[in-house]
Amino acid sequence: MDPGFANLDNAHKLTGVDKVKQAGYTGKGIKVAILDSGVDYTHPSLGKCFGPGCLIEYGYDLVGDEYGGSKCAR
Repeated sequence: MDPGFANLDNAHKLTGVDKVKQAGYTGKGIKVAILDSGVDYTHPSLGKCFGPGCLIEYGYDLVGDEYGGSKCAR
């Protein structure tokens, strides 16, 4: 397996997604929110764009450019 790609079969088994898919759910029309320290929306797997019509349509910077800097809470 290429270390640059996710092992989705294993991840789906660990999270139960395989069972949800077997039950007939597709996720069509569902939006998912992820709280993270950042995302490289320019990555080809994420569509290479940000905004309406892209795979990542919405986002908000909760910490600004000082994340990990001297102004962070300790």
